[in-house]
Amino acid sequence: MPPELPDSPKCHDRRASYAWCDYRAGEASRIALVRLLARGRVMIERLGTDPYERTLATVSVGGLDAGDYLISQGLARPWR
Repeated sequence: MPPELPDSPKCHDRRASYAWCDYRAGEASRIALVRLLARGRVMIERLGTDPYERTLATVSVGGLDAGDYLISQGLARPWR
């Protein structure tokens, strides 16, 4: 789970305690992801949908999982 960006409604809703509202970290995470995606061919593997019908997928570049990469850099947290 990456940190939220300033326009995220999750950070303005007091009930959304699950949001990570560190805007600097959100911007750093966005920049790191853009740089990772620019390294090579991007592969997206669709895994299915969640209860809200949103697509679940893994994204990788050159065999490197984007989520794992951001977590290893301290720019995302594992989804719980």
